[in-house]
Amino acid sequence: MTTLYIDPIGGLAGDMLCAALFDAGLDFADWKLELQKIGIPLPELSLNATKRGVFRALYFHVHNPKASTESHSHAHSHHHEPHSHSHSHTDSESSDLKPVAWEDAHRTWKNIQTLINQSALDSMTKSNALKVFHTLAKAEAKMHGTTIEDVHFHEVGAIDSIVDIIGFCLGCSLLGITEILCGRIPISGGLTWSEHGQIPLPAPATLELIHGLKTRKGVENHEQVTPTGAAILSALATQTDFPAMTILKSGYGAGTRNPSEYANITRISIGIQDISVQSDSTPSEIIEVQSNIDDMTGEALSYLQSKLFASGALDVSFQSIFMKKNRPAWLLRILCPTDLLEDIAHCVFQHSSTFGIRYSTQKRLILRREFHKVETEFGSARIKTGTWKNIQKASVEYDDAQRIAEASGLSLVESQQLILQQWKQL
Repeated sequence: MTTLYIDPIGGLAGDMLCAALFDAGLDFADWKLELQKIGIPLPELSLNATKRGVFRALYFHVHNPKASTESHSHAHSHHHEPHSHSHSHTDSESSDLKPVAWEDAHRTWKNIQTLINQSALDSMTKSNALKVFHTLAKAEAKMHGTTIEDVHFHEVGAIDSIVDIIGFCLGCSLLGITEILCGRIPISGGLTWSEHGQIPLPAPATLELIHGLKTRKGVENHEQVTPTGAAILSALATQTDFPAMTILKSGYGAGTRNPSEYANITRISIGIQDISVQSDSTPSEIIEVQSNIDDMTGEALSYLQSKLFASGALDVSFQSIFMKKNRPAWLLRILCPTDLLEDIAHCVFQHSSTFGIRYSTQKRLILRREFHKVETEFGSARIKTGTWKNIQKASVEYDDAQRIAEASGLSLVESQQLILQQWKQL
């Protein structure tokens, strides 16, 4: 499991996260080639070494051909405008700064979905980008008292926002990131500028997006966390202290401003976690979602299953049933965390033919799960153990057993027995 840990030392935004990935080894040229699979014309993109405070970092910039050079070449607004690259305006700095529109088009959530789904990007990038934009859509809808379908993204739908969000998700996919963790985020009070004039900090969209996230006090009148950064954390990351892991790479991404009060950077670390101490945090209460489906192909059901897992489902299964008029059909059964019901429902309605779902809350008892790493002469393998009172069970991870069987010439059963034997000797 390759883990990305995000440490928002001075701030957090989509462009800062992209820059940190490049600094950690993501190839900029390869990334740009893959990004073209979005399917829309891209602006000029640049990557430069810089310093923020005493730290060397990389600065990633999406060039705005429409920005007025008379109004500040980077023209950043804040409010619910996730593409903002500025994270350190003070009230005095920005008193004469008014945002310049990147483009005139207003994209809806449906437009964003269509753009991503019809692109040639890989499935992981698509899934994660859709999660981030859906999280933004929900925040916008709540802020403006409307529905997700009626939300019109101007700033979110602008090309630099698309580059920042999809670019980060693409970078994680190219680097093989399988887990995203983050630390506390700096949030301050005061005021900043938006296209609607002065607004309070945290910006309304950011405040909505950081519900449930732990924060620390930031610098007054500095927008250190933009909605883009907050949405990425809310949609994709789990908040925790720095994990126990073997660090393989690290990187520093710079924000646009270079304030004297703090280093305006985001730091990331990429590594392999020590899974011997990694415990499962599966909730004891879950939601069970069901629906009867009689008019979808096997291929379409397989695609639905993959989308449900990408949306956070814990388990997805199909059971053969007969419906009215003796029609053969499938019972779709989904288990998901209680806070993901809306996301799962959205996925079912979008990717299946059903007109309705049933759901109920289920309580369950689970074994306390831990993962252990063992070494064999044919490579390392993982074992999952489960404990409840005086009962303990152990299970070899299938992928590891298969890999060792192929490398050693053993059967799968013999490979599993070899791994279990090594574990018992620990």
